[in-house]
Amino acid sequence: MISDEESISVKQQILKYIEDNFPEDKKDLAKRKIATMNNEQLEDFLKQNSEQNSSQNSSNPFRAIIEGTVPYFEIGKSKDALAVLEINPVSSGHTIIIPKKQTKNKISKIILNFAGRISKKIKKELNPQEILIQEKEILGEKIIDLIPIYNEEDRKFERKKAEEEELEEMQKKLGEKKKAKKIKKEKIKVEENFWLPKRIP
Repeated sequence: MISDEESISVKQQILKYIEDNFPEDKKDLAKRKIATMNNEQLEDFLKQNSEQNSSQNSSNPFRAIIEGTVPYFEIGKSKDALAVLEINPVSSGHTIIIPKKQTKNKISKIILNFAGRISKKIKKELNPQEILIQEKEILGEKIIDLIPIYNEEDRKFERKKAEEEELEEMQKKLGEKKKAKKIKKEKIKVEENFWLPKRIP
C-alpha cells in the first residue's frame, strides 16, 4: 500500500489537475472525492485509472510531468531525466529527478550523475548545510529526491504545500527562466464521470 507521504503528494498532484482542467460545476465534487480517499482507496483508484488510461497521465504524476500534461517547475533536464521542484516540499529547493523512461530497476549512473549536478546547483544557489539524495520507489517507479537540509527541523521530513509564487521564485533562483508548463485546456476532453472510481465507500 502507498505510504502517507506518497498519498499526500499524489493527492496534491491530482487536485491541482482538477483545479486547472475541470469545468467549474464538476470541480468541487471531484476534489471532495479525492480528498476523502484513504490510502487503500487511493491505491485502488490509481490502479483502476491506470487500466482505463494506457498513457497513465492521470494516475501517475511522474509520467504526466514527463509527457507535459500537468504543470511543473523545471530547474534542469537532460536527455535521460527531468529535474522539477516538489510542490509539497520538505524544505526550500526540494527537487525530484524523474527518469524520462519509466524504470522499476536501479537508476542508471547517467541519471545519478545528472542528480549530482542538480544537487551542486542547489548547494551553490541556496547554501544548505547538506543535500540528502534519496532514491525512492513511488507508484511502481524509481525517482530521486534531492532534499536540502538547512536545520534540524528539516530532518523531520514534514511536507508543506508550496504556493505557485514561491515555486516560481525558486525556479528563478535555480537558473530556470521559463514558467511552469501549462496544459492547453481545450485539448482535454472531460467525460461525464471522467476517471473517478465508480464507487467510493
